[in-house]
Amino acid sequence: MSNPIDVVPGGWSATWVPQVMPVFFLVGGYANVIGWGHAQTSGVTPGRFVADRLRRLLVPTAVWAGVWPAGELIAAARPGPHRWIWERFPGYLVPLWFLGVYGLLIVTVVLTMVAGYPSSMVATVGADESNIPPQTRQSRRSPSFSSDCWRS
Repeated sequence: MSNPIDVVPGGWSATWVPQVMPVFFLVGGYANVIGWGHAQTSGVTPGRFVADRLRRLLVPTAVWAGVWPAGELIAAARPGPHRWIWERFPGYLVPLWFLGVYGLLIVTVVLTMVAGYPSSMVATVGADESNIPPQTRQSRRSPSFSSDCWRS
């Protein structure tokens, strides 16, 4: 059967409605804004916050990336025919694109919050500013840049 999106007239337009990834990034942005606010009250530096978040994101991915080839090698060592994953599904790593974008989201949230734009970030994700600790609510006119702000 061919792709129904190609067969149904205007079918491509239906794919724009049930998109999950924009919601994923919206919720992720909100969670990082709130998380950064709480981390800041604990005295966590921006660099440490980003490093911790990226570590929690990338370590499981690295484990998966190591276990998968090991499983492939074990399967290939067994008697009988074996087809490698990239032969069956050439784009098996393509779904991981969002991890890179989510990593950029983490960095962007912290950069905008440190630059003094929490009000616009909170408005962007539709949150109530009362959820953000007072230390994070800075005026846009007085950014809080410092030369050592990214040191962990």
